[in-house]
Amino acid sequence: MSRFAAGIRILLVLVSTFSLLLIPSEPAVSSIDLGSEWMKVAVVNLMPGQSPISIAINEMSKRKSPAVVAFHGGNRLVGEEAAGIVARYPDKVYSFVRDMIGKPYKNAKDLTSSLYLPYDLVEDSRGAAGIRIDDGVTVYTAEELLAMVLSYGITLAESHATVPVKDAVISVPPYFGQAERRGILQAAQLAGINVLSLINEHAGAALQYGIDKDFANESRHVILYDMGSTSTYAALVYFSAYNTKEFGKTVSVNQFQVKDVRWDAKLGGQDLELRLVEYFADEFNKQLGNGFDLRTSPKAMGKLKKQVKRTKEILSANTVAPISVESIYDDLDFRSTISREKFEELCADLWERALVPLKEVLRNSGLKIDDIYAVELIGGATRVPKLQAKLQEFLGRNDLDKHLDADEAIVLGASLHAANLSDGIKLNRRLGMIDGSSYGFVLQLDGPDLLKDENTDVLLIPRMKKMPIKLFRSIKHNKDFEASLSYDKANELPPGVLSSKFAQYSVLGLTETSEKYAARNLSSPIKANLHFSLSRSGVISLDRAEAVIEITEWVEVPRRNTTLENNTTDSFNVSTETSPGNTSQGNAESLSSDDDADISPNATNGKQDNDIITEKILKKKTFRVPLKVVEKSSGPGSVLSKDSFSEAKIRLGALDKKDAERRRTAELKNSLEEYIYSTREKIEDNAEVGKVSSEEERSFFVEKLSEVQEWLYTDGEDASASEFKERLESLKAIGDPIFFRLNELTARPLACEHARLYLNDLQKIVNNWEMNKPWLPKDKTEEVLSEAEKLRNWLEGKEEQQKSTPIFESEEVYQKAAKLQDKVASVNRIPKPKPKIEKPPKEEPVSQENSTGTSNNTSGEPTPEAGHTTQDSVDSSHAGTDQERAAHDDRPSSCSLSASAKSLIPKGPVFSEGREEDERRLVCPGCGIFMQDTDPDLPGYYRKKVVAPRKEEENHFGGLSSDSDGFLEEEEEEEKEGGIDGLASGSDLEFDMDDLSDRILMEGAKEGEAVDDGIDWDLDWDIEEDDEEDNLRKELDGFAPAGVGYGNNTEETLEKRKKEKVSKSEKKRRMKEVKRRDTEEDSVTVCARCHSLRNYGQVKNQKADNLIPDFDFDRLVTSRLMKPATSAPVVVMVVDCVDFDGSFPKRAVKSLFKALEGGNRHYKPSKLPKLVLVATKVDLLPSQISPTRLDRWVRNRAKAAGAPKLNAIYLVSARKDLGVKNLISRIKESAGPRGNVWVIGAQNAGKSTLINAFAKREGVKTTRLTEAAVPGTTLGILRIPGILPAKAKMYDTPVLDLHTVVSEKHLLDGDSVADVGQTAHVGSLMRLDLTQASVETIYVTIWASSNVSLHMGKTDNADEIRTKHFGIRLQPPIGQDRVAELGAWRQREMKVSGNSWDVNSIDIAVSGVGWFSLGLKGEATVVLWTFDGIEVTQREPLVLDRAPFLERPGFLLPKAISDAIGKQSRMEAEKEKMREEQTDFLLNASI
Repeated sequence: MSRFAAGIRILLVLVSTFSLLLIPSEPAVSSIDLGSEWMKVAVVNLMPGQSPISIAINEMSKRKSPAVVAFHGGNRLVGEEAAGIVARYPDKVYSFVRDMIGKPYKNAKDLTSSLYLPYDLVEDSRGAAGIRIDDGVTVYTAEELLAMVLSYGITLAESHATVPVKDAVISVPPYFGQAERRGILQAAQLAGINVLSLINEHAGAALQYGIDKDFANESRHVILYDMGSTSTYAALVYFSAYNTKEFGKTVSVNQFQVKDVRWDAKLGGQDLELRLVEYFADEFNKQLGNGFDLRTSPKAMGKLKKQVKRTKEILSANTVAPISVESIYDDLDFRSTISREKFEELCADLWERALVPLKEVLRNSGLKIDDIYAVELIGGATRVPKLQAKLQEFLGRNDLDKHLDADEAIVLGASLHAANLSDGIKLNRRLGMIDGSSYGFVLQLDGPDLLKDENTDVLLIPRMKKMPIKLFRSIKHNKDFEASLSYDKANELPPGVLSSKFAQYSVLGLTETSEKYAARNLSSPIKANLHFSLSRSGVISLDRAEAVIEITEWVEVPRRNTTLENNTTDSFNVSTETSPGNTSQGNAESLSSDDDADISPNATNGKQDNDIITEKILKKKTFRVPLKVVEKSSGPGSVLSKDSFSEAKIRLGALDKKDAERRRTAELKNSLEEYIYSTREKIEDNAEVGKVSSEEERSFFVEKLSEVQEWLYTDGEDASASEFKERLESLKAIGDPIFFRLNELTARPLACEHARLYLNDLQKIVNNWEMNKPWLPKDKTEEVLSEAEKLRNWLEGKEEQQKSTPIFESEEVYQKAAKLQDKVASVNRIPKPKPKIEKPPKEEPVSQENSTGTSNNTSGEPTPEAGHTTQDSVDSSHAGTDQERAAHDDRPSSCSLSASAKSLIPKGPVFSEGREEDERRLVCPGCGIFMQDTDPDLPGYYRKKVVAPRKEEENHFGGLSSDSDGFLEEEEEEEKEGGIDGLASGSDLEFDMDDLSDRILMEGAKEGEAVDDGIDWDLDWDIEEDDEEDNLRKELDGFAPAGVGYGNNTEETLEKRKKEKVSKSEKKRRMKEVKRRDTEEDSVTVCARCHSLRNYGQVKNQKADNLIPDFDFDRLVTSRLMKPATSAPVVVMVVDCVDFDGSFPKRAVKSLFKALEGGNRHYKPSKLPKLVLVATKVDLLPSQISPTRLDRWVRNRAKAAGAPKLNAIYLVSARKDLGVKNLISRIKESAGPRGNVWVIGAQNAGKSTLINAFAKREGVKTTRLTEAAVPGTTLGILRIPGILPAKAKMYDTPVLDLHTVVSEKHLLDGDSVADVGQTAHVGSLMRLDLTQASVETIYVTIWASSNVSLHMGKTDNADEIRTKHFGIRLQPPIGQDRVAELGAWRQREMKVSGNSWDVNSIDIAVSGVGWFSLGLKGEATVVLWTFDGIEVTQREPLVLDRAPFLERPGFLLPKAISDAIGKQSRMEAEKEKMREEQTDFLLNASI
């Protein structure tokens, strides 16, 4: 590969395996780090072209946003808009709303007063604080204001992800109690956010700390120290690892557990700033000197606090910092300076307080400082140098740990938690999380006749109990009672909480239930079960309650034997339980009916049958009756009532609509203003406008522009969106025709030039048809030429008229040219016809062998014997209609048959249809064609085996050698032709990485052993769609790291296996085993066609091959699949992973699903065919792709190709025996003992190889199917015996979808740098030109064979490079002769776009050749050159990763080509030297 010049960079990847990777479209989730002053938002989005986890930036391109809301001038402002007016209107900008949630009014009042926030607080009906906005009437609760902030955050996430985002994880401080957590959840609900979970801030930071580390060898204790805006805490986290099974092997999985957390909720960076605010306020008061206190002016304090924040930040990096506040009060400016030393002195008492949480964590854990692996600092205030110095002093360490981003660690860790909880995203890097409750909870019970004991006042959940958890408590009581939940008094209460009790419940219905069952024979006192849950969010609740009643009654049961008398005591263990959903009355009724059902039948039987004797036994029954639970919580800690919530939802909805209209108005106003200025500039500066418009038009237009501009800055200042839109459209109505004509000045000539070039090339295309495609109908080519002449005449006429008057547009030219191109393409796609098989005269005799099985005649004709009617002649679905027979017989023929040849054509079908009667004829086991030994020019010819001497020297020509496939013919010497010595221009390159790999594996692994590539491919990968989401929820994982997944057979591992020492005896044994298997396989007689394919890789006798009729898949397979059967058939669709789109059997799938649509209306689903998609050749995939990801990608591509519903998907490698065991097990299970299995696939998908692998896996001695990378290795339906058990049958079917396969080798990877106007050649098979781009950098990854040469250069000389080096340095792997079969070399222009350079955004796949993966952040136009006969597909990227290194410009040649060129160069140099020596000799001789 090569490095281009600087500019737009193209990443070209060539790996030793065909590399693929999934990224399907996935829903995005977000995380919100909700602070007192700031808010950070992260997005997890697996959409193509985007970073998986990233921080969402706001409208000011900042990574954190102010968590503030403002109301000004009747408008609501949030985030940066609100922060922009805080200095001027401090009473209208509301911050710290998070800290008002769940707090009493007095606590909120104290908070705002201490921070000098001039809010108009109002006490609501709950006793909580609300804020009255600037209109003096409207009051918003803290939940509503916080909902506005959260809605702003989720809007940032959606803008960043470019997809809707509704799911989020929100981080909260560990000291938040039940009221705060419930309030935040309700605020998120008001904002329309589905909260997956609340997460403690320290847990989010711990996730981010541990996600990229390995704790398998060493566990560690880490303290996370966080000082934020208003609080400080220290959390002790224990990181470790445990072993588990993954992909069939033992792996180590990281996990962490939060051991303890301690905090100071009243100490944060805000307290440090307030010390500076107080200091500078005093200084200003002294400077003013009139007794005025600056603290009484809210606006002055707002300006001062804003500048103090900057001053504190400066002091973190400098010893002295200035402060300057303009017009701080009464048009007076304030300027001063402060040193870091003075600042530290002002906060002297705070430094010791900052160490308290850290000391408490160590003391309560019993750990020493030396036991702590690291103390990680997070939070913005930890950047203060004095705080870091105090921590270093206490810990006795010279350096503190700062591996995490102090601002973003929490939100990034929370995003990992969000991804894990999401249903739509699966991560592959696992990190187990165990967090605990920050508070302990106590259950208190109270009620009439309820004795106070240890059961009525219990510790329900101790502190640091892991979350989530469910539990229940039982109480023996028979009357309604009260239950309350309180904080454990052994620990401190949440900030602002005055009472430990936070929830009160009434449990009703127990008294009524006890009275109803009092008359029954109770075996034990009635008790009540209370079911509690502690959610992931740390919220505890009483979910439900139920009464448990146990009764014992005598019931009559039949006495079956005498031993029953001694075992009556066993019946006491019998119990029945009613449905929890029944009422107490319903249970009483069901009880009586159950008793009647038990007793009445027995009594009746006793009367009717004297042999059955009844007896009474005691039976115990248990009933669970639901009780009503009513929550009676009230006060500041309670959430909004249903009515208040509904009202708040309506108000927020109205604000959202108003904001949307305001934004729309602003956008239209900006658009109008921009249009006025840009249009006036075009008219004044562009001289070309004068050519397409008159002076009157321009003057009138300029006058209208000025008129609208004047209105815009006067009366239109407060206009509505509709008014701006109306005036913009009125201006465009005048200007658009002018600018359209201006654009046509350049667009029309370009369109005409494009059409002329195409017309000139069209004659070459037609000439190529006459040479290479003689079967194309003459009338079609003449029709193309006629249409071309019409277009030429029309174009010339229009151009002549255009000189005087505008007549036509560029779009007309493009449409007419495109219509002609479609016509040419339709003619070019006409396939080469197969000749019809003519029947011999009836009077000529037919051999008994050829007359056998004539009931299977593919043309549908009856057998010549009179009076005989076969089964298939009656079956209309098999025989076909007269029209079908006529259509079958009227196929055009590309060759003529002699009279003798016609007389030898078999009367019956040419190939097997897989029926039982076909097995009575001689069928080629390699391809399924009926064999004959009469004429070599007819299909199925073979020579009978001749008993020949076994000696080696007698097997040169006449004997039967072990590699002859039972077919005897003279060996032909293949003469190599071409310009490079040792490099066959007409055959495949003599360089096979597969052969190399096989030799190495043969030396390094024992026979029958699978290659260990790090994955157990026999795990069940056929994940059903219904179960997929459940599977995704079971794991906490991350993004698949490189080196995990497929294809771990890297060059290093192969080299290691190659060097592995194997004893001579072992090598000899292996070689003998290989030779024995080859002898068994090759001793079977096959037809001449299979023999040629196996030994020479091509069909030599094309004349006989042309006589083979097309395979009727609809009649021979689909119709048989849809027939009623005892068990549903199984269809195994084989697709090549490395060429998915090219190898997908589209025709077969279309036929099957069309039949299934009709079958759904007539058959039961269990009787319909079961579709199993098998993606083969996974051993060629790169190591970074995971099986789960590939499974999803395959499902998406299959759905796009026409297979929306599959029963299972399997990922296998038939050659490496990966996943074959599990696949064959699934096939056997689905087929059952009598089912049929049909294997279908396109050319070179690996169908025959897979069936051979089945046989090898099952130990079946069956004939090896012919495998070759050419069309039609299988011609008829072959029944494969022995693989399936009992009477089940497996059939191999012919190829339907053909595509060009030019290479199937391993790849290499690299990276190149390119600019616009540069080109990448891929072995003369495809070429990519970068013609235009709106960005500076583009990465293009090329996936192609390692035996394909590449060249990177400029587009200007791309044609010259290809012409000069075609067949030499740009050597096509299929040889130069076969290139002509691919069609015309033509270009296809494509527009691409993306959102990231880090990953690929789109693939351009060239069937059978490879593909380009493009990664860019912007838009670009590329031109793809390839042959007309090759399919090109745009799809979602298969590989996201770019190559790890860069390459230089020039050629990248495979070793085979490089060696051949070197050898040729040396020979030419020697010849030149000899000529020079001869010339010198002759000159000397003449002298």
